[in-house]
Amino acid sequence: MLAWTGKPEDKPILKNLDGMSRKYPIWIKQQIEKVATYLITKSNVDDVISVIKQAFEDLDYGRFEVKDMQFTEQLDKSPQMLSRI
Repeated sequence: MLAWTGKPEDKPILKNLDGMSRKYPIWIKQQIEKVATYLITKSNVDDVISVIKQAFEDLDYGRFEVKDMQFTEQLDKSPQMLSRI
């Protein structure tokens, strides 16, 4: 789901987009948010390519925090409970 009030001071709402779940790295979620926000808020969507190129350039040149590239997975149940199943 993508939603936006149309007001420049309001951020778009991004829900249930592939890649936005908590298990994906923070950096991936940030880039998806940048691209989606650009597509929603700008009238010339052809320029979104420059946003995507910038993300790949940042990745190529290591302009990111290493911790923001870590995958995490949170168990829904405690490990002790899973061992009983």
